[in-house]
Amino acid sequence: MLNYFSKNKKRNKKAGHWFMAIILSTLMACSVIIPNNVVFASHEKVGNLSEDQNITYVAVMNDSSSYQQVMRTADAMDVVSEEQPQQLKENNIAVLVLEGSDSKKIERIDGVVSLEEDILLTANEEVEINERVVNNLAKREATIPFSQWNMEAIHLPDNTELTGNGVKVAVLDSGISFTEDVFVKEFVDLTNSGNENPLFNDGSGHGTSIASLIAASDTCGDLCGIAPEVELYDVKILDSGNIAPLSKVIEGIYWCIDNGMDIINMSFGTSDYSPALEQAIDAAEEAGIIMIAAAGNHGDEARNIDYPAAFDNVIAVGASNGENELTAFTSGGDGIDILAPGEKVWSYGVFQGLQVLDGTSIATAHVTGAVALLLEEYPNAKLEFVRQLMMASSNQEVGGSNLGILNITDALAMAEDFEVEKRADVIVPQEPAEETYDTSGIVSGSWGGGDHKQSVSVIDNVKRINIAAYVSSRVDYWYGSTSAKMMKCKPLHGVHNYVANLNFIYKAATSSGSVNLGDVSQVTNYINGVMVPCITDKTYGASDFDLLRVALIDVCVGNLKKEMDKIEGLVLKDNTQRKHAMLGVAAHLLGDTFAHRTMIPSGATGGSAKGSKTFNKSDFEWADFEKRFKATAVEFRDINHYLKPKKSNIYTDRIDFFPNRYVATKAGVNKIFARYNNGYAFSVAKFYTETGFAKKLNNFQAYVKSAGFSDNVSAFSTSNYRVDKPNGIVSSNETDYVDYPHYIYQ
Repeated sequence: MLNYFSKNKKRNKKAGHWFMAIILSTLMACSVIIPNNVVFASHEKVGNLSEDQNITYVAVMNDSSSYQQVMRTADAMDVVSEEQPQQLKENNIAVLVLEGSDSKKIERIDGVVSLEEDILLTANEEVEINERVVNNLAKREATIPFSQWNMEAIHLPDNTELTGNGVKVAVLDSGISFTEDVFVKEFVDLTNSGNENPLFNDGSGHGTSIASLIAASDTCGDLCGIAPEVELYDVKILDSGNIAPLSKVIEGIYWCIDNGMDIINMSFGTSDYSPALEQAIDAAEEAGIIMIAAAGNHGDEARNIDYPAAFDNVIAVGASNGENELTAFTSGGDGIDILAPGEKVWSYGVFQGLQVLDGTSIATAHVTGAVALLLEEYPNAKLEFVRQLMMASSNQEVGGSNLGILNITDALAMAEDFEVEKRADVIVPQEPAEETYDTSGIVSGSWGGGDHKQSVSVIDNVKRINIAAYVSSRVDYWYGSTSAKMMKCKPLHGVHNYVANLNFIYKAATSSGSVNLGDVSQVTNYINGVMVPCITDKTYGASDFDLLRVALIDVCVGNLKKEMDKIEGLVLKDNTQRKHAMLGVAAHLLGDTFAHRTMIPSGATGGSAKGSKTFNKSDFEWADFEKRFKATAVEFRDINHYLKPKKSNIYTDRIDFFPNRYVATKAGVNKIFARYNNGYAFSVAKFYTETGFAKKLNNFQAYVKSAGFSDNVSAFSTSNYRVDKPNGIVSSNETDYVDYPHYIYQ
């Protein structure tokens, strides 16, 4: 029998596993039902597998031969859940959908090491907020203090040249959306989310907030991260509801091993032990990766911290507050190694907004940043050296737990002469820090879009904004422009009159009055009755609005709404939340407009932001392309027409290529929510031209006029349509030009 009981930090769990080992050994001696080469994740599942219930399992085999045998058996039973990810196959791991009787067949195959349910892990950022207080702040756009007290609390040195340069950090999380100050080296989406716009890569804001605390550079906005020069890798495993199956977590860890990561940040967890997860963690440790994980947000009532933090070869992080105390929400139980600020902490989130967050997730990011600085100075440092150094240099929290709060300055000072003890539990923190931090004016759950060094205007609450962000991230999946789960809906992606279409969505979201947007009949009648000035335009004009109506109804009462109902925290409970869901659709359209309908300026090089991509001539049929874009005659969405085969979309939706497109989206989206909360009407200026955008949008002036507005936006507009056909031949008009009667064709 596989011995997997030796690496659990929790003494009570160790005793339970020892007791379970005796039971399993007895069962194996008396029964042929449970073979002696299979480990179960928890004793409740032993002997209690349903005969008719389909359950997704993770099976681990000890070599490629047994893996092939399992896959042949699984194929014959037609129980292979999906195409097996490469990282899992290479490590003899399979994901199978089994009934109870099927599982017994798999268990009996020689070489099966473990078989367990593909349990779900969740992000550790689920602390309740007082929405009433935040909503009252948002109604009057009240300002609350912006302070990175957390960086002072961890004693981040301001006189060191250490920046994390060259250290490879993987953030296994919900993705990282475009943020000016956070440069991502590589994006890896293991969730197959279907989203194409990098501004909506993170549908919850969780991964973005973690990445910002680790690596924000403070060159463009407000936030200063701990290690701004790290090589940051976005390994997306959590979906937009902050949930990941065990198999995705394991796949992500093996990706990190294969790609030579130095650190893995894991701000998620589960209370369930998993042998397959432990095997992946052990493999990562053997590869020299330092893993850092959140202890969990279950409070004192929790007997144990979450996995993977509970494994001995993972640094477990709890949260402290401005008073240098262990927070009430940090999970109880043995095994926490270090504390870091995790209550009332500012970070970036969805739509590049600043938000106030709580959770051991947030605390974990601080420790990851600190370890990156240590590894820059001591690249060969091992896990136990780093763990004990941080513990010894920490300042004891004042609540009596004997846990220490991260102190980076002292860790760096002590590192050169530090010696590792045989047992980490003999390490005693330093005396408590004298300085505390007043966070009483900072309100958890607040979200603001303003770039203010001293205070932030509260535009909305994080929960409602996350609803909008989730919808934005799922628009491509449900209503893609070329392929979609529900229907093709080109007008949601900047095609045709993007101004009129945005006005229609915004009006639908803001003008419902007393209509119950959760009632199928009422919302259908309401959406079908929304009118805008160009509603009678022919062909595309009319059909665009018909498609938008279907999508908005679906968001409120249809498929997308039902998808959200399955995710705790995203259930649409009232009209305000449903309006935010529709505003999420508006945000996606605005983002795609700037991303796709912007004209490549003459003399383009790709932008000047850090890491910004420039044109690589070898990617193109260059001569024709250069001539066209120098005449300001190519939209970003049409770059693909000039690329060589197999080079699709390496520029259009890249955040490192003209990032000002996404900066403009940030400003426009923030103003959408601000104007909604103030009851203001649609504004061409606020949503488009007063966003810091200084490039041209295709046919902007004509679209504005056709949509019924009188704004003079000629400085931001081409004088006629500039659209390339798929064969690369330029056309002077777009097929929808006939729909807009105010447009004079040239």
